[in-house]
Amino acid sequence: MLGFERKQTKLQKRLDTISERSPSELGPTSCVHMLTKLDGLEQELEALHGDLGEVERKAEEERERNAQREKWQTEQEEAQRDLEVKKQEVLELDGEKAQLDADLETVNSELEEATRKTKKDLQARKHKLSDQRKKVVRFMQRIRSEIEALEHLLEQSFEFRPPTQKKSKRKRQRGRFVPDVKAKSGGPDVPDERLPELGALRRRGKQRFLVIEHWEQLERGEQIAERYGAQLVAPEKI
Repeated sequence: MLGFERKQTKLQKRLDTISERSPSELGPTSCVHMLTKLDGLEQELEALHGDLGEVERKAEEERERNAQREKWQTEQEEAQRDLEVKKQEVLELDGEKAQLDADLETVNSELEEATRKTKKDLQARKHKLSDQRKKVVRFMQRIRSEIEALEHLLEQSFEFRPPTQKKSKRKRQRGRFVPDVKAKSGGPDVPDERLPELGALRRRGKQRFLVIEHWEQLERGEQIAERYGAQLVAPEKI
């Protein structure tokens, strides 16, 4: 940012130099040169603002990238921890299922030799073991689905998603220092004579008026008005 500040300071110094003399002190030719310099200075300033905006945009994008990467890293670490827990749960459930399978095999063997009195109890136990086994299998299937999802998440590499850029409402506003310089007959439309050193020169139709605001300007104003072929008037008369 320091480089931008230096450049802006240089542009301000150039503006101050140009502004040391007012247009009324300059002749037509010098006034044209002044307008041209101001217009060029304005374009340089706008270019500087554009460059500064691009630097700020890139800095904001880098901050967003770092924030997204940090979030992704946190999610990866959490997914890895959850994956280890889920795998351990599957191992435990697999052991529980194996034990239920063994118990069911034992009950089935006992049923083949059971008497009418013991058969009813064995069938009730078999039904209970079968229900427990079904619940364990369903739980294992759900855990395995979660493991697949976690493994898929861990396979994903970091992908930066740039934030949506807001459309700039800023338009080039000519006239910060000077209005548009339009070429007309080889140059800007400027007066063909030096402006009066006192009052404001106005025109209505073919009649010229020199407007003054204070009575003490009257005597000097009459001389200037005569030189410009203008009628001396007060502001309320225009």
